[in-house]
Amino acid sequence: MARVVIERLSEGSMPPAEPAPVRVDPPGLEALRVVFGVGAGASAPPDAGTFHPVYTVSMPVFSLGGLDADGVYECDAGAILSLLQERSKRRRWAARLELDVLQPAASVAAAELYVTGPEGGAELGAVGPGGMGAIVAGGGRRVTIATALVHEPGAVATLSGCYELLISDSDPAQGDAGAYRSAPRPVRIELGQFEFEG
Repeated sequence: MARVVIERLSEGSMPPAEPAPVRVDPPGLEALRVVFGVGAGASAPPDAGTFHPVYTVSMPVFSLGGLDADGVYECDAGAILSLLQERSKRRRWAARLELDVLQPAASVAAAELYVTGPEGGAELGAVGPGGMGAIVAGGGRRVTIATALVHEPGAVATLSGCYELLISDSDPAQGDAGAYRSAPRPVRIELGQFEFEG
């Protein structure tokens, strides 16, 4: 199971002085997108160091309920990657999934941000300067989480599934409830179909 841990900040907002356990608001999902791009050369496939984003498909994030009652964010990214590869004459294409996650100000200096991907899914990492995110108005921070690149349309399915966002001052994988924790926030993503088709 892929997982990335974004460390708490050592400066900025102070952790609250309430006695343990403290329950905080879960992380928010600000943006969700599939990014398609090419590598540096004509023959070599893009990798993490040479990936140049070209097209971005953003999925609307109105609420964690998605666009309708099924609560799943959908985009046929495999079909889009296939079309790009069929029509491309000079470059090889790849795709990755990106989630912009918002950590509330009250927890930035008190706990880590945990993002866990679906079982058997692609590796996860933070992108951007330092991988620690950017401070936003009000003292929270925005962290962009990205999957590893996929190069084949069929492999896009490995990016689908349930992602879990969590704030905790101790590793939830160790079974410790922690003194400072949010409820988990699930984000269900399906990259093999469109929500609406004409």
